[in-house]
Amino acid sequence: MSYSFDRKTDNVDKIMAVDVNELQAAIETIGSTVDTMSSINASFMLSASGATPAATNGCADPDVKTSSTNKVTYKVCAFDKDTVEIAWWNHPLPSDYDGETITFKVYWEHPATTTNFKVAWDLAAVAIANDGAIDTAVGTAVPVNDEGGTTNDL
Repeated sequence: MSYSFDRKTDNVDKIMAVDVNELQAAIETIGSTVDTMSSINASFMLSASGATPAATNGCADPDVKTSSTNKVTYKVCAFDKDTVEIAWWNHPLPSDYDGETITFKVYWEHPATTTNFKVAWDLAAVAIANDGAIDTAVGTAVPVNDEGGTTNDL
């Protein structure tokens, strides 16, 4: 859909009020025919930099790693292979979040070659409203499983 305006000017300072009104009407027409909020798919990253190890069974504090050859520097949180360990992220959701399903993807690496190295990640979340109790139970954890490959590969 395109909109055109009858009056034109070479000087932006002299745009007539009627042109502004026509533009506003066009914007409102477009806005009323397109549900802009339904197409938003917000993504955000929860990195090791923002992780807080849990007070009980917490993972290691975020630590800086550097690759050997190209000196790529990044942060990691180490998790024990024999113990369930937890990290917390406190992150506000997008303002248009309406309680629908949250999906997640885990990016990880392991520092030692182990055949059939398996790892399980669980995501559990809690929503706390303005003036809501901080000590609120988290929802049911959703797992994702993966198997390790080459040492220090993403």
